[in-house]
Amino acid sequence: MKPTYARRAFSMLEVMLVIALITMLAGVVVFAMRGQADAGRMSTTKMKMRQLHTLLQGYYAQNSIYPDTLDVLAEGPTPMIDKVPKDGWKIDFFYDPEGLAEGENFTLISAGADKEFSTTDDINIWDVMEED
Repeated sequence: MKPTYARRAFSMLEVMLVIALITMLAGVVVFAMRGQADAGRMSTTKMKMRQLHTLLQGYYAQNSIYPDTLDVLAEGPTPMIDKVPKDGWKIDFFYDPEGLAEGENFTLISAGADKEFSTTDDINIWDVMEED
């Protein structure tokens, strides 16, 4: 009579199948999370733009003119903010105290996900304010 031995290890094929399944699942999760990260950056950018809009309106109320740069909001004896925020992609906002279009008091634009200005994904403060 032959003794029976208990199986002690997985075969190489079983290990490779498990690794392949884990890799596929990780790929699906990363792909799904990428869209969520972009949505989060977009939401953060819009929130910061609204904050800057409020600060610019407050500056205008005190001085009857918009500041030449956003840095002015963080300077002086009584700064309005600690430092000028960047958009959700860590890029400086484009600011111009003159509005680019009729009816705009000033221009405030984020470069968007591609981090390049004057492209289709740019975010303009006046579009953000219309959403509210």
